[in-house]
Amino acid sequence: MNDTLLITSPLGEPAPGGYRERILQAALVANGRPHPRNGIIAYSIKQNTLYLFERIPEDAADPDAVARKIRLLEKEARMWREALAGGTVPVDFVPAGGGESGARPFGGLAP
Repeated sequence: MNDTLLITSPLGEPAPGGYRERILQAALVANGRPHPRNGIIAYSIKQNTLYLFERIPEDAADPDAVARKIRLLEKEARMWREALAGGTVPVDFVPAGGGESGARPFGGLAP
């Protein structure tokens, strides 16, 4: 079994209701990006908290690579934290077709 370095950062608690659904939809869009991407967004129902995490295989975990990845994750986490604090959705992750006209994926909610 390969060892893996796990980097994780809590992002915050999404407000209940439609906003929570929209931010979770945005997280699905973010998680669907092709590699390389800056982490995976996870949601804990029990803690009502979004998390950003990344796994780095042991053989790729040299100090310089880890430091670069942490800087990228820090930028990504800041964007999500600001969105959560402001009740917005990061514009890069609004589901395609989710505007006022066109199809609405993930249950029909507009961004």
